[in-house]
Amino acid sequence: MVKRKWCKLIVSALVVALLVPLIPTTTVLAQNKLVEVYLWAGEGPAWEYYTVDSATNLGLYYYWFAKTEEQIQDFLDNVTVAVSLNGTPLFETRESAHIFWAPVEAFVQQGQPLYRAEWSAMLVPLDPGEYTISFKLSLASVVEDGVASSPFGPGVIASTTNIVTVVEEGAINIPAEPTTDDDADTDDTAGDANDTTDDAIKDTNVPTPDPDVVYDEPVVGTFVSEAWALWEPKAGSLVSPNVIFQPGTALWVFGMDETRQYYKVLIDIVYLWVPVNTIGPTYDATWGGRPLPNVIVK
Repeated sequence: MVKRKWCKLIVSALVVALLVPLIPTTTVLAQNKLVEVYLWAGEGPAWEYYTVDSATNLGLYYYWFAKTEEQIQDFLDNVTVAVSLNGTPLFETRESAHIFWAPVEAFVQQGQPLYRAEWSAMLVPLDPGEYTISFKLSLASVVEDGVASSPFGPGVIASTTNIVTVVEEGAINIPAEPTTDDDADTDDTAGDANDTTDDAIKDTNVPTPDPDVVYDEPVVGTFVSEAWALWEPKAGSLVSPNVIFQPGTALWVFGMDETRQYYKVLIDIVYLWVPVNTIGPTYDATWGGRPLPNVIVK
């Protein structure tokens, strides 16, 4: 993999002011690692903090949910996406960003059938340094999703900042894309680490005793292994379509379930659950390895 300076990159897939190539996330870049950056409607100076090395692709993602396909289409007809890197826009026109919306797909959230539109693009590896990814989503007219009690827009309805610290290649260990079950050990007695069945999610969790010290403040945690999201803290409740968090992804963590086998995390306005052994503290200048909250939450 050849490292590239962000100010000297070529245009890929669209016209960008900084000449930083963005490509569809479906493009295979097998030689590089991937960390997913979620462009949610966060609050505060930054929604999420990431530390990656200079051999890592950054996948940028935003999701919009609605009860009907017609509501999704109404949203797509009215939405404008704006993304900037260190204050410089990556898109010159609405159309150049709009091509990154994927086809609408069905989605199940907490047993409720919904539809989802996904905006996603890949930002190729950056040189070491600190980068601010700013995201704004605006609507040209009022849009309803059938879920929220009030409609959205017009105007800016999401404004989010993510901070990405890029270090030298090899300075941190962010695993590459996990192997598939075909490549992994298929001997059940060996404990296949890449088994994605419900039983594997259950069996890899070891219940923890009640803690001596209770931490009740939400913090940003970082995934240390692949995690398949659940819509409730119970084996067999995988989100459909599957939501899979890769190592190095950072999300807000709010607490544990009553069995202390799952952490409650937040994506956009959606709360999900992940096994406790898949996410740990975030060791950066902001969070400094603060313990994850172990308070019981619903």
